[in-house]
Amino acid sequence: MRQKRDRIRSGVILWRTIKSVSAQRIFVAYLVFLLVCCGVFCLVEPDTFPGFGDAVWYCFQTITTIGFGDIVPSTALVRGISVVVGLSALFVVALLTGVTVSYFNEKMRLRRNESFIEFDHGMEHLTELSPEQLARLEEQYRTFVRRR
Repeated sequence: MRQKRDRIRSGVILWRTIKSVSAQRIFVAYLVFLLVCCGVFCLVEPDTFPGFGDAVWYCFQTITTIGFGDIVPSTALVRGISVVVGLSALFVVALLTGVTVSYFNEKMRLRRNESFIEFDHGMEHLTELSPEQLARLEEQYRTFVRRR
């Protein structure tokens, strides 16, 4: 039960983190941008990109900088768009990295707050605690002192 609650809470934290920087809009806009680029590639160079899947594969190679060389555009327009796709991917990866770091920072902050709340509750009910609970409270206190 606790694991399920933790997973739900983690999902909520991640969603709040993504929303706080409007990242969901950026990710969706980038996906639409990539699909439009794939369509343009197919229209401008039908010999190089005979199918939409070929254009998607080329975008994947460009974004990941793999560049197998199996698909090589020949027009300046497609090459220019490829540069924009590659550079914009750097921005999206940086955004994703920032969101991920922010997510874990928030999760750690909440975990510390929960520990403090639990410690505070134990201090308020000190006389009612069992020896095991007192030992745990003492360990929490020692951990807190070491962090300072």
